[in-house]
Amino acid sequence: MNSAQRMRDDGRGMVKLAVWMNMPGHHQSGFFEALRRCGVDLCVNYYENVTQRRREQGWPQVLTLPAGERFVASEVSELYETPEWQERIHIVPGYGSRFTRKLSAELSRRRVAWIHWSERARGGARWVLTYPLKAWYARQVNRSALAALAIGELTRPDFIRWGIDPAKISVLPYSGLLPPATSETDAETAAFARDAAPLFIYIGALYPGKGVDLLIEAFVHIVRAHPKARLALVGADESRGRYRRVLEERGLRQQILLRGAVPFESLGAVLEAADVLVLPSRYDGWGMTIAEAAGFGKAVIASDACGATAHLIRHDWNGFAIPSGDMMALVGAMQRYAGDPDLARLHGKRSPKLYAEVTPERNAERLLSILDGRLGMHPGTAASRAAQ
Repeated sequence: MNSAQRMRDDGRGMVKLAVWMNMPGHHQSGFFEALRRCGVDLCVNYYENVTQRRREQGWPQVLTLPAGERFVASEVSELYETPEWQERIHIVPGYGSRFTRKLSAELSRRRVAWIHWSERARGGARWVLTYPLKAWYARQVNRSALAALAIGELTRPDFIRWGIDPAKISVLPYSGLLPPATSETDAETAAFARDAAPLFIYIGALYPGKGVDLLIEAFVHIVRAHPKARLALVGADESRGRYRRVLEERGLRQQILLRGAVPFESLGAVLEAADVLVLPSRYDGWGMTIAEAAGFGKAVIASDACGATAHLIRHDWNGFAIPSGDMMALVGAMQRYAGDPDLARLHGKRSPKLYAEVTPERNAERLLSILDGRLGMHPGTAASRAAQ
């Protein structure tokens, strides 16, 4: 009898999960707390700490963890140190590291219930080169996993390309934990935004994959027609000073602010100063800043390469979804707000209605509902009650 069967036959109805993640972060911490509030017996194992790159983006290095969470070595032996490891459903984040591949194989060999959960794979030559790994992993998911959880609807077709059985796939987006609410605005951003009409804001690391070069070029078109428009780039500059040099060469230092990275707890103050978030990524597995902006009642422009776009933008209702890499489409969307500031306010008022579908609480309910369906839990179990 495997652990899925043991859970189904457990008269207590207690849902026991073990989540394996590369590093702790402020986004998923809200999701984990929501699961605990739903009565889930949860263990979280982190096989890395916060990376240097993330710290440069404003993430703090984690020194202490909540009860039930721990740092582990990248060794399969850590599985056996997880309390009640055989009784839990293990959520594994994919084939991307040797450790997680070994972990999924060991869980399969031991007939312990596990679920895959990841974003879609990055496309291009890298996708092709890693296809043998994806195909191997897909066979393992089809043979042994309870389900494959896709982070967003864009991920579903990618899983199918790996070879995962469509019947195994359910959608579980990332949760959108909001920065702390504040009645104040960030002083530097607010000063820059004082006469802006409107203030566009980008939040994230500054590098070409996020489409920052496209955004700067699009803004050149906007500011020519609307001299009061402003753009704030909030995040660590990974271009080795290239973007700063571009602004100087184009004479845009007064119209574009390089704000630098802002800690998560201060991000709400930055968002309060903005009118429209713009995220023109060439690839983005999810795009958490879309959820943050929507939750703060902001209009949003984002590319269709962002996983969150399909869930958090209704075109010309609360924002604009644009084709990835299409600078003129980006110019057109920004032009709508620059030419009609009231439209940004109208769209922003609508955004929280879509954010409500990706809150930590909503995602916890969604996961428990998926488990109910996959395990055939009795309607009276704790998981069923939480999902209703």
